[in-house]
Amino acid sequence: MWLPSEETGVTCVMLAPLFQSLPIKYGASTPVDIFVNVTYIGNVSFTNASQIFDALVNVDLQFWPKPEGEESVDAVWLTLEGVDIGA
Repeated sequence: MWLPSEETGVTCVMLAPLFQSLPIKYGASTPVDIFVNVTYIGNVSFTNASQIFDALVNVDLQFWPKPEGEESVDAVWLTLEGVDIGA
């Protein structure tokens, strides 16, 4: 699933706590598209009485800065495995 920067407002400086070199290399205000690919969903459970959802997921994330006047750049890939989500 593509999350375009026009919809999210994400820029390189917002990702600096995780990826310090992004704003240095591409500029702080450079917009960043994000690609999210859920590669695994397992151990899914729903508790109807308390409306709780729980699952174990693996997610691939890609961060694509869009420097002005240039093509988007495939700058960072991040894989998260075994993330336990619940609400």
